[in-house]
Amino acid sequence: MVVSGDEVARSKPDPEIYLRVLGRWPGARFFVVEDSAHGAAAAAAAGMEVILFGRDDGARWGRATTDLGDVVGFATEPDPVVDRVDARIVGERRLPAEDEARVVSLWDAARLADPRLFDGRVVCYRRHVLDGEGLHVELDLCPYRHVFARLHSLALPGRLTPVGVSGIAIDSVGNVLIARRARVTEYPGFLECVPSGGVAAPSGDRVDLVAQVATELAEEAAGLAWQRIDPLGIVTDELHGTFEVGFVVRCDRLPRDLGDTDEYVDYQVVPLVQLPGFLADRPTVPTTRKLVRLALRRLGPHAAP
Repeated sequence: MVVSGDEVARSKPDPEIYLRVLGRWPGARFFVVEDSAHGAAAAAAAGMEVILFGRDDGARWGRATTDLGDVVGFATEPDPVVDRVDARIVGERRLPAEDEARVVSLWDAARLADPRLFDGRVVCYRRHVLDGEGLHVELDLCPYRHVFARLHSLALPGRLTPVGVSGIAIDSVGNVLIARRARVTEYPGFLECVPSGGVAAPSGDRVDLVAQVATELAEEAAGLAWQRIDPLGIVTDELHGTFEVGFVVRCDRLPRDLGDTDEYVDYQVVPLVQLPGFLADRPTVPTTRKLVRLALRRLGPHAAP
C-alpha cells in the first residue's frame, strides 16, 4: 500500500497519513522508520512504534539507529503481554537548588491564578524489567510541582516520566467501554478506554496497581461491578514521554447509560474485535490503540473473557 502526502489533507505531525494505513490493517502492530521529528510525532500519535533513523534525539522515542540493519531486530521484539506485575518505589527525585527555585517561582505564580492546585507527591517511571516472572516496574516519587513545570515546558535536568494505569473493561460477550476525554491537559476530545489515570503515591514502597485501577473505575464508571483485574502489559506514549501499565478488567456486563463525568463524556460500548477498525479514523489516545492490540492478543480472536 502506498499513501503519499498528496492524498491527505493534513501533513505531519498530524497522524492522518498513518491512520490511513491503520484503517487498512486495523489491530496490526506497525513499526515506522522516520528521520524527522514531525514524522516521528505523527507515527506516535497513530499508536505506532517509532524507529528514529539518523538523528540524535532518539532517547525520546525509545528506538534509534544509524544502521538500517537494526530495523529487523527492533521489529521482531515481542509485545510485552504479561501474566504478573509488581511495582515499587525505589527513590525520590530531587533538583539542584537553582532549578528548584525556578520551579517554585512558576508554581507560586500558578497557585495565585488557581488556588485549587495541590502540590502532593506523585509517582514517576524509572524503568521496567520483563522476565519469566512477569513485569517489574521501578518508580520514583516527586512533588507535583515538578510535573507541572514539565507540562509548562520548563527545562529541567534529568528525566521526568509520568506513569499511569489503564484498563480494558470487557464484559462476558467481548464488549469494551470507551469514552471521550473531557477536561484534561493532554488529548482533550480523544477516545480512550476506561478506566485510566495516574498512580497515587503509596504509604510504603509497594505500589498496588490493581487497586489503583479499581479506584479509577469507581471514579470514572460509578456502579460498574467488576469480577477481577488481570495484568496485560506496559506501553509507552512516545509523543508525551509517558508509560501506561495496562490491565484487563473483567465484568459481567457493561452499562450503556453512563452519564458524563469531569474526565469523560460520550461513553460507548464497542466489541473489542471491532474496536481497531472503529478507532482507525477517530482521534484516539495512542496508548489505547496499543493496549487494544495487546488485549486482542491476550484474549484471542473471539475476545471474550
